[in-house]
Amino acid sequence: MIWMLFLLLVSFQETPQKPKDLVWKYRILIIQGRNEPKLFEETLKAEIEERKLALFWFSEGKLEKTIYPKRIDEASFLSLIEKKERWILIGLDGGKKAVGVEDPDFETLKKIIDSMPMRRLERSRNG
Repeated sequence: MIWMLFLLLVSFQETPQKPKDLVWKYRILIIQGRNEPKLFEETLKAEIEERKLALFWFSEGKLEKTIYPKRIDEASFLSLIEKKERWILIGLDGGKKAVGVEDPDFETLKKIIDSMPMRRLERSRNG
């Protein structure tokens, strides 16, 4: 019991992650708006994980949902997306790859991600 309490306290003291902490580990998709994006559907989970995509959905400046397992510094993620944009895609290298003003469509995102040089390299290694 004490061990579990210790682990819980340590996890709360963990430094919140910033986008730079995800470079070369994850592609980042930041979505903002009132309606929950369809990208969180269970049927897409495997394809999202395969593409190393960390999803973050913000509504009115507050993180509503994510599939990323660690705490984040919400302000640093929100600083990457402009108010008029609905979503932004950041590549493994930390560079801005695409933005959109409409709801993100997974088929479109897949095409963008799968055309990236790092993704093509991943696919060739995995056969």
